[in-house]
Amino acid sequence: MELPCVFGDAIRVLEAALEQYGPELVVCAGQAGGRPRISLERIAINCDDARIPDNAGQSPVDRPVVDGDRQPTSAPFR
Repeated sequence: MELPCVFGDAIRVLEAALEQYGPELVVCAGQAGGRPRISLERIAINCDDARIPDNAGQSPVDRPVVDGDRQPTSAPFR
């Protein structure tokens, strides 16, 4: 599935798909311009902060992606 490149819309579309399909595992990937290969994020920050506007013209600054506590990853890679 393809998620919209609009802050707030992507999470709503993803949540609806999770509800509809009930997958056991979800892998989300995005395109990082200028990188020569796939790279994994070790640390995710619950913060929308964009210097470049999204496809709807939004440029949020220091806005939480989701409400609540930040949870560290348990992913076993460095």
